[in-house]
Amino acid sequence: MWIDNELENQVDVKADNGFSHKVAHLINVFEQLVVPELIPWLGEVSDLDRDGKFSIVLTNQLNQLATEKTPLTGLTWSGDYRRELGPPFGNQADLLYLNPVEASEELLTEVLIHEYVHALSFDLHLKSSNKPGYQQFEEDWLNEALAHVVETRLSGTHFNIQDRLKIYESHQGQYPLVVPDYYRSRLWRSDGCRGATFSFLNWCAGESDSDFLPRLLHADQHGIRNIENACGQNFSELFRRWSIAVAQEATNATSINPEEVHSWNQAATSWSLFRLQKADTERILVRIKNESESGIQLTLIPLSDPKAEEALIY
Repeated sequence: MWIDNELENQVDVKADNGFSHKVAHLINVFEQLVVPELIPWLGEVSDLDRDGKFSIVLTNQLNQLATEKTPLTGLTWSGDYRRELGPPFGNQADLLYLNPVEASEELLTEVLIHEYVHALSFDLHLKSSNKPGYQQFEEDWLNEALAHVVETRLSGTHFNIQDRLKIYESHQGQYPLVVPDYYRSRLWRSDGCRGATFSFLNWCAGESDSDFLPRLLHADQHGIRNIENACGQNFSELFRRWSIAVAQEATNATSINPEEVHSWNQAATSWSLFRLQKADTERILVRIKNESESGIQLTLIPLSDPKAEEALIY
């Protein structure tokens, strides 16, 4: 485990029991969770630098990359796993970066697992990138989803995702699910997008067999096609079933009077929940106009029998 010079100058490791306890905790997490549980389940990162070790760099320099007030607790740099890319763009080494100063031990447990999954994903894709038609990296939304689902299942806690999930569940229509490149879309570290992708993949995992997550991580495909192959269903059907499952537990539906015109904006691959107000014996006609270039998927859920949904697809 490496500690950068600036962090070592700010924290006297021998004197500061809190910091030294966190270092000991991280070593214990790696030895007690990552090595005996995560690696047999999902696989091991290649020893790129051939030193017989996986390296964790502790540094507070991650905060310089943060785009908001929330500290950046962990990072895995894809350039480190490029076999042909040397310094200063990559280290040709199996490593990840953690900022332990402001994070609790519980959060550090999840973030270490999270970043190891990223390291494994980068390594697997780059190691096999010479295959014809092989995607060099998994798409960002699915890469983050895998890391979040694994971190919660292995740690048994939800410190790294719980606030993000609350933000997403309060405004589902604002946050797209499928985002191949978060940085180019200006959605890097978007809490709502992270909540969306965790909610979706966690539901998919709950509907699938025990090999679902390893199958997804080691697949030759990426993005939507990877999900479809792993689940054996079309993405549109998975999206519908997931949104219905979440909608049946949601409490933030927008009530609509059929006599009024209601308009709203919605991100692509997101969904919104509306409740139509009518008397039991009343029949109503609803007209929907879609002014975007994207298609629209409609699902009607009768409240008299919420499980007897009727699908309307356009």
